[in-house]
Amino acid sequence: MKPTTRFISKLAQVCEQLAPQGGAFWVTQPRACVEIFGNYEWHYIQSCEKLIIFCAGFAVAGSFVQKIVIDNVFRHTRSAWPQAFIYSLLLISFYQAWLNTPLDILPGWNDELHDGGQQKFAADYSKAEELEKKVANLGSSFFFRL
Repeated sequence: MKPTTRFISKLAQVCEQLAPQGGAFWVTQPRACVEIFGNYEWHYIQSCEKLIIFCAGFAVAGSFVQKIVIDNVFRHTRSAWPQAFIYSLLLISFYQAWLNTPLDILPGWNDELHDGGQQKFAADYSKAEELEKKVANLGSSFFFRL
């Protein structure tokens, strides 16, 4: 990934969709655009983690409720209403917990997914920017030697 003008214009189109500014604001502010994109990437990763944790938690809680409560208490009941009622209460409680839980459930493990907000995309952009400057400096020095 090299931050060429074509790449910056494509990235500006994405940032205009994520955070509309109108005009050519994002083309003139590529670093801000990278930070906005990295911020969306960070929240997307965290929301996926939250979804996986809550789905696994609901599966475990549902299995526990089925084994302990429904199979033992309502063993001789032919109606499905107690089961539907209990699962509805469980689903409502998980929904309330979902709404009141922040995105950052898991602790940081010093990897690229949990590095305090500096995302891999933004870090790669910085490296590519430095590399492009070095190559430009080398190219100009070679040109003047001819």
